[in-house]
Amino acid sequence: MTRSVGLLMAGWCAWCALHSLCISHVVLHRARRLLGADFAWYRLGYVVASTVSLIPLLLYQYGLEQQLLWQWQGPWRPVQALLVVHTLVMAVGGARAHRLDQVLGLDQIRHARQGQDEAAPTLQTGGILRYVRHPWYSGGLSFLWAFGPVTDVSLAVRCLLSGYLFLGAWLEERKLLREFGEGYRDYRSRTPAFFPWRLLA
Repeated sequence: MTRSVGLLMAGWCAWCALHSLCISHVVLHRARRLLGADFAWYRLGYVVASTVSLIPLLLYQYGLEQQLLWQWQGPWRPVQALLVVHTLVMAVGGARAHRLDQVLGLDQIRHARQGQDEAAPTLQTGGILRYVRHPWYSGGLSFLWAFGPVTDVSLAVRCLLSGYLFLGAWLEERKLLREFGEGYRDYRSRTPAFFPWRLLA
């Protein structure tokens, strides 16, 4: 059993590492040079590959024998409901603030087919981004802990993926600082990263 969990965790670590590596500045630069005009398809391929590669990991994880540690019930249900609401608000708000066609790579393909260059990136601070800098990372964290019982296996995976989301937000911060410099630094100084605590202040 311990060996099986170790194999699962190694699989998740590999998935996280490749997920970040394939969208890193160095790999994107080299892929752009290598693919030329076909680079417009890179983002869509990245999204599809990231999603499909989750399937064997999830099948393996849920096929393991697991021991129940804790589950949402009784007086904890309102806390679970708050986490679910937070997940939905962050997911929908993030989808409205970020253009999904760009996130999925469809906008890049459309521009390439029309013989147009991609529009220069602009710093987005409207919508839910007025309250949190990383709504999808925030929603991802609440999603990880809001659903399903906690088992010995799922606890390890949830902790690993929670750490990866924090790391992903940090890497995203570095990228945005490179792209937008002082403008993003000013935005960061007045906007929380994950939780809109200033609304409560």
